[in-house]
Amino acid sequence: GTPSCINPQTSSIPITVLPLPTASVTANPTTICENGTTTLTFTGTPNATVTYNINGGTNQTITLNAAGTATIVVSPTATGT
Repeated sequence: GTPSCINPQTSSIPITVLPLPTASVTANPTTICENGTTTLTFTGTPNATVTYNINGGTNQTITLNAAGTATIVVSPTATGT
């Protein structure tokens, strides 16, 4: 019959598993007067994109800088999270 040729090949490649990004948010101040503003500071994995919403509203995104922070100023109209 037809000869069977076998030539097994082996190799390896490095695989790097990165940790999951992390993020947290703080407000300063946490209590404001009507028509006031507060600064939200996001902290986490540098250069990560964070998805957030205010009081269950539309999802928004912000990208943390190389130091792992980003800030926005908001003027909420009601008490919430």
